[in-house]
Parts: sequence; structure tokens; C-alpha cells
Amino acid sequence: VLERALAAIAAMARDEFSDKLPLAYDPVRERTVRHTLAAFGSEAVPTFERWLAGAGQQAPQRALVIDAIAQARVPAAAATLLAFADDVSDPARVAARHGLAQLGDHARPALQAAATGKDRKARATAEAMLERVPGATIIYDLRASRAVADTVERMGGRAIRSRVGHAFIKHRMRQEDALFAGEVSGHYYFRDYYSVDTGIVPALLVLELVSRRGGSLAALLRPFRERYFISGEINTRVSDVALKLQELKDRYAKLPGAEVTHLDGLSIDFPDWHFNVRPSNTEPLLRLNVEAYGEAEMEERRDALLEVIRG
Repeated sequence: VLERALAAIAAMARDEFSDKLPLAYDPVRERTVRHTLAAFGSEAVPTFERWLAGAGQQAPQRALVIDAIAQARVPAAAATLLAFADDVSDPARVAARHGLAQLGDHARPALQAAATGKDRKARATAEAMLERVPGATIIYDLRASRAVADTVERMGGRAIRSRVGHAFIKHRMRQEDALFAGEVSGHYYFRDYYSVDTGIVPALLVLELVSRRGGSLAALLRPFRERYFISGEINTRVSDVALKLQELKDRYAKLPGAEVTHLDGLSIDFPDWHFNVRPSNTEPLLRLNVEAYGEAEMEERRDALLEVIRG
């Protein structure tokens, strides 16, 4: 089982990511991986040696094999990946097709092929969690797409917005006894994982959801990408943060349908679009996020807001 599990991860890296994730070869990391694998039995290191031999002497390919194993926290994560199919080639292909990898801090899954925001991956993870625990509470970062809250409410869950930052997210999770929380930064938190973040669990949950629905992750997210258009966070240096926030409030809060909140900076929601502007904690910056149900409208709203902020 160990050899099959590790082979799935190695194949995923060697065969699918060689042109996507250029990495520098690190001999120290190779030694670390060897020592880690040695702790799991006599067969692990020879298997690793065979993969490196297959990769040849080219540093990028060797680095891919090493990084795939190190990032996946072998063997537990790889063994979990195997549980999704009887044939070891299936999870490897599924993972490779969706560009499954771990970011460097081990806490965030990178599902590259979908080419979409991490809040939409949070939406997919929330959907997977609510299928397990109907009616549960889900916390989401206030920068996130409305797709998150809309999905949670459609599935009968309770969606709650939180301030940006892991300290606020985790505190709110405990207050609300939330099942899951997702940040736009790509950190995903689980009540049953001590309300802290993990990367491999949401990646596996999303892969499981894709396997049940059929098709690809991109296909799963396509309806949301076609309905929700979000700017991403845009930072602007300003001379007076408080003055700009007040100027924005004065201009937009009086418009028909405006709902104003101050959970983190200034948020104003309208029926068909919304925005949040919040100050940086360390620099004289304003961070803008805008979303609308049409791409042209989002761009128009974004540009008008930036004109005020930068004017």
C-alpha cells in the first residue's frame, strides 16, 4: 500500500507537472525525504530510489519527485488519496488533471487547473462539508465571492462573514461552533481539526466532490465563474486612510439599496454588486475588493471606486 500510494504522488509530479512547477533541486531536502521514508519501512527508500532513477539526472525532474513527496506529508496523505479509487492510476490522474499540489507552507491546497479564486474553492469545500453535515454553520472571509454564501444558503446551511485574518476566523469558528471556514488567502479551517487550517483535507474533499459529480474541477466551478465576477484585492497607497473611507461612504451609502457594514473597514452591499475597502494594518494602504453579476459591471464599479480612492 505504501509503495502504491507513493507511486501515485510521484507519477503525478513526474508525468504531469514537469512543465508547470519549475523547482530548484535541493540535496538537503532529498536527504530529509530519505530519512522520513526510512521511518516507514524498508521498501520505501528503494522505491524512492527507483523514481529518482526514472527522473534521471535532470535537476528539475528530480526536484519535482522530491517536492511531491515532501509536500504531501507521505505516507498518510497519499494513502488517503488512494481511498478514492480502487486503481492507483485513477487518483493520480484525477490529481494531475486538476493540478493538485500543496503550497510551501503545507497549509494551502493549490488546485491550479481551475484557474479560479481560492474563495470559489472554499465554496466547493463548503458544499462537500454540507453534504456530510446538513444545516451546519460555515464561516467565510468577507472578501469572498457571494458564491460562498449563496451555496451555503441554497444547501440549507448558515453562512457567516468574518473579519480577514486567521485569528479572527478561528475565534469566530469557536463562537459559532462552525463546521468549516475558508479564507480568500487559501487557508481552510475545520472544526474536527481543532479549528486550524490544513491543506490536504480540502484538496481531497474537492477531489471527492469532483469524482461524484463527474467531469473536471473546472467544469464544476464553471457555472460560478460565469455568474460571479470578482476583482481580486487591489492595493492603493493613500495619504489619509480615514478620509478616503469616509469619502467612499458618503458617496455610496446614499445610493438606493445600499447596506453598509463596518465589520472590517467599509463594506457596502447592493442587490447586484458589492464592495469592501479595508485599511492595511501595517501600511498606509486601502485594499479594495469588488464583485458583480456581470463582468462589465464589475469593471465599471471597480474603476469608479479606484478613481475615488486614487483621486
